[in-house]
Amino acid sequence: QIRNQLRRKSIKVSVHTVRRVMEDAGYRPPKVERKPHDQRFEAVRPNHLWHLDFVHRHINRSSTFTLILIDDCSRFVVGHGVDDAERADMVIETFERAVEQRGRPESVMNDKGAAFWSWRGISRFTHLLTEMGVDQITAQHKEWNGKVEVFNGNLHKELFDVHRFYDLAEMKRRLAAHLSWYNHARTHHALGGLLVPADRYYGRVD
Repeated sequence: QIRNQLRRKSIKVSVHTVRRVMEDAGYRPPKVERKPHDQRFEAVRPNHLWHLDFVHRHINRSSTFTLILIDDCSRFVVGHGVDDAERADMVIETFERAVEQRGRPESVMNDKGAAFWSWRGISRFTHLLTEMGVDQITAQHKEWNGKVEVFNGNLHKELFDVHRFYDLAEMKRRLAAHLSWYNHARTHHALGGLLVPADRYYGRVD
């Protein structure tokens, strides 16, 4: 990430050099287990496919559920919401707000959580998608929704695990700031290392 940030400022340096300088300053990089990808799917354009998933976290003994909506093609976070439970009301409100701000996606992918999916009849979220003409794909395996799963893991590592929140309001403020940084400043390995999600989502680059 540091190497890529420097490259965006036309400063060329190797990962080895960055690691050596950081280790000399006392930083110890964590050991990361990387699993090979045999198959990789990527949407062909922004708003082709959105992924939806919840992140569960306790803030001062209060249970919070953060809903993340992420664009498959660009990895841009198109919307988010926070509640104390996985509720259909929050999913619908967050999705409608994202559509108003970003435009309507062609399809969405989610797991079979009760806020998204109903085993009997049609869920309220499914009904909304049908009215909007948006295809709903239910992930049969966790790997199908892997892009948002990876994002959620990084959200824990880069935000929730390094900050102590005194109340829900502070958590929401820091979350909004973090997502803005992620969209507009954090380089993404899946985008070639030099691009940030906003570069591809807004078509700034080929």
